[in-house]
Amino acid sequence: MTIEQIIERNYKATVKRGLISESTVFKDFINKLKEEVTELEAEKFTDNMAVEMADVALVIFAMAEHYNINLIAEMERKTLYNEKRND
Repeated sequence: MTIEQIIERNYKATVKRGLISESTVFKDFINKLKEEVTELEAEKFTDNMAVEMADVALVIFAMAEHYNINLIAEMERKTLYNEKRND
């Protein structure tokens, strides 16, 4: 799967599970992100660390999808910017 397919499929699956709806707001995503970061912190340097890192990324991508933000394009722009930085 491409990253775009992963983002789309995960978003649809999360909506299907009832975890995202039209009434989901910014704060809901932030709270979920905090929950996933806490789980990541608890799993640092364990076999589950990669799974928790994926959960954090998927929440961010779901949030971007919900708000019609092309996060891949933004990441590309930010990478180009970072490559030119001198500090």
